[in-house]
Amino acid sequence: MKRLLLTVAVSLMACIAAPAQNVVNEIINDVINDVVSEALDGALDDAFEKARERRLERRAEREAQRAAEALEDSLWAAGEEVFDDSDEEEFYDDPEDEYDEEDWDYEIPEFRHGLGVYGGHYYMTGYSKKTGTDRTSDFNDKFHIGLKYTFYEDETVSLLAKYEQTSFWETYQAYYPMSENIYSPGFELAVKPNKSLKFVVGAEARMNGKRDEDSRKFNYVRLAMYRYFPLRDESFFAAAIQTYFGAGYIHDNRSMSNLYNYNGYFTAGGWYQTPDANFKIRVTATPYDHFRHCGVQVDLHYRPYYNLLENVYYMIQYGYGLEQQQQYLPAGKDLLPQHYIRFGISICPEFTL
Repeated sequence: MKRLLLTVAVSLMACIAAPAQNVVNEIINDVINDVVSEALDGALDDAFEKARERRLERRAEREAQRAAEALEDSLWAAGEEVFDDSDEEEFYDDPEDEYDEEDWDYEIPEFRHGLGVYGGHYYMTGYSKKTGTDRTSDFNDKFHIGLKYTFYEDETVSLLAKYEQTSFWETYQAYYPMSENIYSPGFELAVKPNKSLKFVVGAEARMNGKRDEDSRKFNYVRLAMYRYFPLRDESFFAAAIQTYFGAGYIHDNRSMSNLYNYNGYFTAGGWYQTPDANFKIRVTATPYDHFRHCGVQVDLHYRPYYNLLENVYYMIQYGYGLEQQQQYLPAGKDLLPQHYIRFGISICPEFTL
């Protein structure tokens, strides 16, 4: 009987305690929600108030700065001098150290000198095929370097010494890997009456560095004129023409006919580059062999936007006519024009003939 009464009492207490616990939980949740909400509302209000104060301060600073600039402009317009009232210490040059910059620039013109690139460096590999009765094909590499030392240069006159070397490498053959070396040192004087026109007088020697019957050498003076045409979209176009006067030496026969037959009578060319200088093209034409043939060469230079080196370009060269190694054939041999195309890399390409 006692156990039964205890069981009933526990059951009644559990029935009464469950609703009471729910009521207590609701009261606790309401209190917590009210406290947290008030705290959050207060924090947000404080943050918004501080943000508004900062905006007002920045707006006041901007208005003060505009007012100061307007005051300074009005003082300059009125002819009054504005001084800096900051606490920084001011230094003044002695009167004897003062000079007129315009007079200084006029008396001492801009003077530049030093070592640089002449025409560009390139290394290419490719294919050539002769015309006429000789149908042989040739795979070889072509390497060119061009250096200059500028003795003097200003806006109107420049004087420099230059050195060029072109080599043909028979890299695909096991014998005689270097078929021809061409060396070309010289001096060049350029006169620029204005920014769009340049006249060049150069004295050059072109030789293969060999002895006796294999020796080939030309000594000549060249005259050139360059005309520059800036385009509307900031791209660039130039045209040039040059001719030669001198003497050539091939197989004990000293005559101007060798120079003209093997090197041409004159060279005309054009140059175009885009505004960003990422694409450059050069086209040249050279008549030779008593105007019976005309050599044509096209050089394409492309620098991709992702290129890591600023002055390095991919290069394609196509031509028809005599390549430079053919200019050193012994007298009496037939001049055989050929097609050639090469691919490679060029450094600092520029417009030269």
